[in-house]
Amino acid sequence: MQSSISRTEFRKIKASIFKPIQISYTHPINKLVDTPAKIEPFITLKAVHALKALYPELEITDYSYHKTPAQLQSYGVHIASIYTRPESNHPFVIYALDTDKYIYLIKPFGKGRGQVSINDYSVFTDPKFQDEMTIIEYYALFVLFAESVKVRRAELIDSRDYSLFKCTNIKQCKLKYKQIERQPWTIDKKLAELQHWKLYYEKKAITLLSKYFTLLESKDYFEAHLFLKGKYSKYFGKQRLDTFFVDTAGIIGHLEIFISIYEIMYGLIDRFKAGL
Repeated sequence: MQSSISRTEFRKIKASIFKPIQISYTHPINKLVDTPAKIEPFITLKAVHALKALYPELEITDYSYHKTPAQLQSYGVHIASIYTRPESNHPFVIYALDTDKYIYLIKPFGKGRGQVSINDYSVFTDPKFQDEMTIIEYYALFVLFAESVKVRRAELIDSRDYSLFKCTNIKQCKLKYKQIERQPWTIDKKLAELQHWKLYYEKKAITLLSKYFTLLESKDYFEAHLFLKGKYSKYFGKQRLDTFFVDTAGIIGHLEIFISIYEIMYGLIDRFKAGL
């Protein structure tokens, strides 16, 4: 992606997303713990304390450590994600260097408090700002987007509100249920039919979602958009996502955001590789 912003504007955006948190004035992180194995728990605990102070309305629900790629192991960098509620699909990412006195908090993209518009992150994919970034920063941003993809994809499958496998979220399945309910059948017969069609449309939903994410993983964002809700219909097996799923709870919007996420995520990978 190419942006038209100035270098000053880029630095302002970067400062709004990357928040340094000083944890010592005298000693680097590797001198504040007994063993190297304690560094990741230490920086995570410090980040949790900082998040609670910055955003007391958020509940910390979980965290995870990320394996450092081979290209970064010589830097002594540690990266972790912290998950919160109610913003469960907007994880924070933290990273720190063994020899630094700071940990760095990367804000998630979104519209809530403590979040930054996803449009701002696209500036990091612009090659003209490569000298303003380190490969560690690029990789940490990639983790931010990769974690969001993981959490959001799980939400679309498991969430009580958004699961795309629920019959109430599939237009044809809802219609089939109504048709079955009107039949003069026994309860057992109706339950058997309902289960049959539930499984049928669940498999169809899996096929359609697999197609959508294959397009995204192939960087075919234009085709993905057409398949989602294109004005000039892009159908797969005579079906398109906005004609298959209902749009209650913003289902189509929850799917659409993946296009921007994938586009920026792969742009960050390109910048990371270019900086090696």
